[in-house]
Amino acid sequence: MNQINWIAWRLVSFLIHLCVTIIYFYGLIAAELTYHDRTKDSIEPSWARDWKFLTRWNFMMQLILMTCLLAIDLTAIGKLILHRRSNCLDLSGHSDKKHSSIVRQLTLITDQMIFSVAFPVASFVTITFWILNSMGPGTVTNGPIKYIWLNHIVHTMVGPAILIELLITPHKRPKHHLRSMLILIGFVITFIFWLFFVYFYIDFWLYPILGKLGTFGKTVFISGCVVMLLTLYWIGIAISKLFWSDERTISFNNPPRPLNHLDTTIMTGMSQNYNPE
Repeated sequence: MNQINWIAWRLVSFLIHLCVTIIYFYGLIAAELTYHDRTKDSIEPSWARDWKFLTRWNFMMQLILMTCLLAIDLTAIGKLILHRRSNCLDLSGHSDKKHSSIVRQLTLITDQMIFSVAFPVASFVTITFWILNSMGPGTVTNGPIKYIWLNHIVHTMVGPAILIELLITPHKRPKHHLRSMLILIGFVITFIFWLFFVYFYIDFWLYPILGKLGTFGKTVFISGCVVMLLTLYWIGIAISKLFWSDERTISFNNPPRPLNHLDTTIMTGMSQNYNPE
């Protein structure tokens, strides 16, 4: 990969993150402004609005994640534009040289976040929503679906968007899978407690299917969801290994030059300190 290809890759990454972030921000604002119109024919209580649903929890997580990834892209591109020379540039944002502590920590956090919760939960939301919705009305929603485009942003888009992120950007995979799975399980347990709290507080099941199941049925359903989330965690790890199996820290023979002096100098050599595992 030469310098021009590296910049082209970063620009593509930046544009994707920018577009997704804008769409997510627009979706959040639209969801808040259309809430009453969307729920006027529904039996859903207005208490806590959309914030009581897993969809909103996930959507906010994806919005924060994409905003952070966008900031990392801007930092990487800005570093080159401002002629800050470095002997090593890592496609995922890591560097063997002393890096900005804030950006480095942000990169490590986003890497952990993607594998631990962002990919499993986003995939889970997309898959389960459309599976349950295909079973008929009143299974996953408490009323007719309005604003189809908004529904696609919060339910459909989140899954493919995080999948594309895994495909276009190498992220440092967790070294300790047990810790990552505990983070995911902690998130799931928190939402399960919230689910039952809402039911006992306002006597309303967030998802109609739970009201149709007995105690045993609820146990099986929730357990199945937990197993599915853990499976999606490992699928995310497998996808990352499949597309980014090699080390992706590329060193320059010559440091990056100002944009108006770029040539096709080949970036060779690989860092021995960065392990995607």
